[in-house]
Amino acid sequence: MITFGVSVPGNGKDMVSGYRLFTFQNDKLAPLPVILDNATDRNVMIQKFCYLKPKDRIITPECQNGGLMDSSDYLLVAKSNGIIEIFRDYRYKVTQDIELKPDFILTCLPVGHDRSTLDLTIAGLEFKDGLLYCCTKDGDLYIFILNLPTDYIQLENIYNPIGTPDVFDIAAPNMRDSNKLEEGILFVYSKFTGRTKLQHICYYCHPMGQQISIYPQLKVLYPNIPYFKPCIYVNLKKEVSNFRINPLDRFSFITTAPRIPLTIYKIHLPKLFTDFFIKFVKLKRTVLKRCPREIQDIDEASTSIYSCKFLDFLRFDFRGIQTDMDPRTWNSLMTNDYVVELTYSCVWRQRQGNIKDDLYMLFHRQAEMYDDERERPTSRGSLTGSTDSSVRSNSLRRSIWERTIDAAPCYSNSATDRFIRCLRQNTCPVDIKIVNTKLGSEQLSYSNVEDEQGSNRTSYLTDDYKDMDIIILDKFLCLTAFRPKYIDEPLMKLDSFHSIREGNTNLEAQWAIMNLSSFKKFFMITNSLCLIFDTFGVVLIDRFKVVNSHDLLENDPEAFKIIDFEIGLINDIAVIITNIEKCEECDGTYEIEFNAIVTTVIGTLSVLHGEFYGHERLGKMHCRDKLKMTKKDKVVDQIVLLDYEPSKKRTRKEEMDDIAKRLRVGSPN
Repeated sequence: MITFGVSVPGNGKDMVSGYRLFTFQNDKLAPLPVILDNATDRNVMIQKFCYLKPKDRIITPECQNGGLMDSSDYLLVAKSNGIIEIFRDYRYKVTQDIELKPDFILTCLPVGHDRSTLDLTIAGLEFKDGLLYCCTKDGDLYIFILNLPTDYIQLENIYNPIGTPDVFDIAAPNMRDSNKLEEGILFVYSKFTGRTKLQHICYYCHPMGQQISIYPQLKVLYPNIPYFKPCIYVNLKKEVSNFRINPLDRFSFITTAPRIPLTIYKIHLPKLFTDFFIKFVKLKRTVLKRCPREIQDIDEASTSIYSCKFLDFLRFDFRGIQTDMDPRTWNSLMTNDYVVELTYSCVWRQRQGNIKDDLYMLFHRQAEMYDDERERPTSRGSLTGSTDSSVRSNSLRRSIWERTIDAAPCYSNSATDRFIRCLRQNTCPVDIKIVNTKLGSEQLSYSNVEDEQGSNRTSYLTDDYKDMDIIILDKFLCLTAFRPKYIDEPLMKLDSFHSIREGNTNLEAQWAIMNLSSFKKFFMITNSLCLIFDTFGVVLIDRFKVVNSHDLLENDPEAFKIIDFEIGLINDIAVIITNIEKCEECDGTYEIEFNAIVTTVIGTLSVLHGEFYGHERLGKMHCRDKLKMTKKDKVVDQIVLLDYEPSKKRTRKEEMDDIAKRLRVGSPN
């Protein structure tokens, strides 16, 4: 059985949006009855979900957990009004028919910047190693420090029986916060405290305090619920469409956006912030010992202990030393009501300009023709040379004008490079994944590349990054892989999906590949297998086995497989790999079965079953069940995968193994 949630935004005025829960079992989609508080969903839209749970421990609700270790699950719901609702023990409340009211509220309200509206578009809601990142499309980044055990993870929208290949699960814990003293200090002082009523998940977050006046409706919408604001704020000053936390550094992140190159950022954590955080934690501990109740305001708590506001206490305690050394951070503490605005730097960026790919060769071939036709004067100072140059100039103008009718302008190499750079910026990334690639012996093949790119690398990209690949899916039928440790250009780029050699006899595969129109989302099954969803089909690519990137049908079937199926205009997808078997005779050959939960623009919620077969190019897909939104003013959008219980049905491989055993037992000696 599959349990998942789907956001149901309304597109009319005063509409209630919210979300619904569904189950899929025995080829049937069924709504799951839950008790929701719809008063908080009017005129707002759910932008992102984030489901947190222990990685390997059993989920135990708080009412059944007698120890200090937290074993609850948490559902975080980010809305367009800047509110993040936190539901504790979500599965337990659903199964016990308990009304789903948030236990805590996080706010992503304007920090030190003028805003005419609180309508936000959230690009990413990610959790890693105790830090929750909420990034908006405008480049506003809100960071919350959560009080959770170290084994808590964010559940992705994919279930894979062989495990996930991304670096998030494989990165060694001792690599965290090792680059800087302040990061190590913060890691120590923000460790899990043990779970009590007051030492909850938001224990390290700052209470709203006087900033509640910015959004007075909070008290009306969420009465008797603690409100918290970010610990850190970062303003990127640029658009963000896709956001991922750097798996090897929790104070680093990766972003992409249309016409903006892939970039890795690093947040600078100053000593003043760690000192402030330590003082804040000590103040909170002292107050809770004297009066065990939730702190509503930092200044009120400070006045009860130090007889002054917390800012005045810090000014006296620091004695001006830290404040003079870091006036920017100190000013943000004063003006943003204890929300620190930190700086950042770009530690790696994709190079888009001077890549010698097919696009480069196409346009520079014209430039070379132009250069070959030119005859330079023998002497720049001679009268004859000047006259010849004038005559040749008129001739060249006519020649260039004639060629531009059929070819792109190539007046000079610099002009051509600027034109190519502009073309390369016409990108529309829709999804990004980070995988851990164990190179083994292949690592030597990139040693020369590392030497050549030595001037472009920074000390930030240490040897820990040698196995990290970043893979980007572009809407315009393009799949690109990067290995930032060695090179700032694509390590692999597949953008010739519609390029098919004449004379190819597989007409059905040709038809399927020519039907591809717009990539939407992809999943990494292994560190090389990419499962891509298009409006008109599904593609399975083994990026390590692709030899011919100009004509994908010329590759081995194990390198490129495709399903011709009209899915529709996709909003979101979740994937459950129900069976994956590796061929015993051929290394790297897989048979894959999967279920895909799909929401579309026209308001349909479908469960599609797809199959890819070993040694075959074409796969198959069919719809197992479909529901359609009946209300015209509502659609189905974001999906969050909550639970999956594998079917007891035996796989085909298990059945064949049993048959083989019976044949061996029954055979005569």
